Amino acid sequence: MGNVTKSVLVTTVVLVIIGFCSDVQAADDRAITENVGFIAAKPLKVQEVSFHSEAVNRDMRFNIVLPKDYITSGKHYPVLYMLHGLTANYLEWTKLGVPKYLNRYDLIVVMVDGGNSWYVNWAKSYEGQKNNWDDYITKDLIEYVDSHYRTIAKRQGRAISGLSMGGYGALAVGLRHSDMFCSIASHSGALKISKEWYEAIKEGEKPFVVWPEALEEDSRHLGINVPGFSTPKERTPKGEVVLTVEDVEAADPYKLVLKIPVEKMPHIYLDCGVEDEFLKGSQRFMKLLMEKEIPFTYAESAGEHEAGYWWREVGLSMAVQYSVIQRNLMGGGYEEERQKEEQRAKAELGFEQDIIKTSSGDLKITFIGHGTLMFMFEGKVIHVDPQSEKADYAKMPKADIVLVTHEHGDHLDPEAISILARNDPEVVLTRACVEDVAGDIIMKNGDVQTVRGLKIEAVPAYNIVHKRSNGTPYHPKGRGNGYVITFGDKRVYVAGDTENTPQMKALKDIDIAFLPMNLPYTMTPEMVADAAKAFKPKVLYPYHYGRTDPDTIVNLLKGAKEIEVRIRNMK
Repeated sequence: MGNVTKSVLVTTVVLVIIGFCSDVQAADDRAITENVGFIAAKPLKVQEVSFHSEAVNRDMRFNIVLPKDYITSGKHYPVLYMLHGLTANYLEWTKLGVPKYLNRYDLIVVMVDGGNSWYVNWAKSYEGQKNNWDDYITKDLIEYVDSHYRTIAKRQGRAISGLSMGGYGALAVGLRHSDMFCSIASHSGALKISKEWYEAIKEGEKPFVVWPEALEEDSRHLGINVPGFSTPKERTPKGEVVLTVEDVEAADPYKLVLKIPVEKMPHIYLDCGVEDEFLKGSQRFMKLLMEKEIPFTYAESAGEHEAGYWWREVGLSMAVQYSVIQRNLMGGGYEEERQKEEQRAKAELGFEQDIIKTSSGDLKITFIGHGTLMFMFEGKVIHVDPQSEKADYAKMPKADIVLVTHEHGDHLDPEAISILARNDPEVVLTRACVEDVAGDIIMKNGDVQTVRGLKIEAVPAYNIVHKRSNGTPYHPKGRGNGYVITFGDKRVYVAGDTENTPQMKALKDIDIAFLPMNLPYTMTPEMVADAAKAFKPKVLYPYHYGRTDPDTIVNLLKGAKEIEVRIRNMK
């Protein structure tokens, strides 16, 4: 084990008993009320997201806060999942100042909603419910976040924390899935719940989940409006949280922590207020860690089981967890591993690639062949006219967006789209394509849509001159699209199968253009040159050129110094 890794595995015990004078305590109270925090900075934007979880068979919501430079950097970021307490909800962390603290860290925070579930897979559910709350986090939520945001989707870049019920939940989930998290934090964790459940089973009583009186208090959840999951009664699962001793042990932090080899143990952070009823549980867990020589960080300071304490301490735990993540990323060789993966992928795919600098990070273009392309930008993958004959899409990067220009077989491949659809991308296509494959977004000529943050414009693609023997154009007007996609400050035009139409020649501010040059179905080199001179793309890639010599267009545009012609293998 290297020195960097060892530095993570250091036991730290911080016993701080702080006596606050009245004016300091008053400042704490005022800061909580006004959401001032300890940082003189505006809170980062909090976004609410809705998604469907199969594990609990309901639409769930969470709040997410992205780093300050997320939009412009193109980087991937570690993620901290934060679990709220009993009878609280996913808005809790915003009120505790987390969006302000995030000014200090390149970190994505996901504020999880778990109702009154204790974040475990329930032993039994009633009334047709599904209550697999551990699976909800570790399977559905994390998969959704990793597939929709630029995350470091590895153990080294993932942490979990919680308070009260969420403190227990963070330890239970984090230790059960120690291969998924490098850091676990528990504030005022309700760790005695395991002991209470053991005793309830022994005495033949119903294990505690929530106070009966809380189920009558609708006012405790002001601020959320989730259909069927807003009132305390709705947010309390119907069923049995545990039925046997084995059920309790499956999520008992005191048992779970003994099953993990020290070298594979996530770093554990614990804190609790000295006036908190849960203090003994935290101390007991700390002593177990010390006895077993398991690395951890522990802190006690003045405070009860209330917001004033958590608001103050969450800033410390976030600092510790962010530091642990950074050490794991460096000591775990994440950057080196990521670079090797990219090199392996490039070698395995065997396709040419170009990198285009944009105001929002690099745009990577992969030239797959004929009319088939792949763009990678801001962590998103866009496949254009994917073709199984050109690539093995089971091995290709997962799609966020699939663009289909028209219904002809060398552009519309249901098999390739079916493989890519496993990652639930947005499939953008024409009305004619829907006869062969399902699509999420149907665009007609002239439409403009924003798809997963990217502006996409549909440009008419059709023949004027080239026709079949019966006089019908190879590509009739109104059936096919070209697409202009905006990547940061760069506008990229993929023309599809078309000729040099008036709409093409009227395009403005095109930085990169892919123009087809395949007789008799699309354009002659002269038509391509005519179009390029009209709308003046900064970079022109002839594509879909079949047997046409691409050097012809280079010669035709020799005098157009403002247009750079790049030839790639796009027969």
